[in-house]
Amino acid sequence: MTDPGPAEEADGMTTEKTVKAAAEDRRHGMTLDELAAFVQEAMREEIPGDATVTVIATWRSTIRKVEVTGK
Repeated sequence: MTDPGPAEEADGMTTEKTVKAAAEDRRHGMTLDELAAFVQEAMREEIPGDATVTVIATWRSTIRKVEVTGK
């Protein structure tokens, strides 16, 4: 779910962290449990709550993929 990489670079600067998730069933979209797991992973990675979430939706407006990036 998360991109691998250290929390800090060798020069002491922090790097951006990205958490991604995709629906197991692409046709019907993401379930509430899948979305909750995504949010929990983002919180574990200490992505700030004010980070913008990017979503790819189906024609039925269900969530197919979700991603958030933060420092």
